Amino acid sequence: MNGLVRVARFGRLYKLVKLTRLLRILKMVKERSKLMKYFNDLLKLGMGFERLFFFILIFFVLCHITACLWIISASLVNDEGYIGTWLEGFEDEDRSNTGIYALSFYWTVTTITTVGYGDIGGTNNFERIFCAIVMIVGVIAFSFANSSLTSIIQNYD
Repeated sequence: MNGLVRVARFGRLYKLVKLTRLLRILKMVKERSKLMKYFNDLLKLGMGFERLFFFILIFFVLCHITACLWIISASLVNDEGYIGTWLEGFEDEDRSNTGIYALSFYWTVTTITTVGYGDIGGTNNFERIFCAIVMIVGVIAFSFANSSLTSIIQNYD
């Protein structure tokens, strides 16, 4: 019986199909040179600042995608609200879409920047695996960001 309930939850996977809209963003990344040429002509930025601006843009897109996936992970686990998920401990918080997104975005930024306050974390195996993946990607991305920023500052002098 429990297996049938889990199969019924696969209907919620249609939310993942909405992520195909992000292909437009990938096209923008592909056309990075055109975008950077436009900003360079407009703002007269150096190559280092172009890289920094582009990385900040990619960082926020990555945080947005991860925050959305973190919310989806909580909605896939249980049909009766958020019982047994990372959102269960936040009954007093604002449960609007904006409030849940802000909480998820906060978790994403603290995880990717390796701050990790520990106030939000995975409560089931699926969420823990997702957290581990985000931590690994976050460490790699944050290390890349630090090295890029160091390179930009060094070349700017």
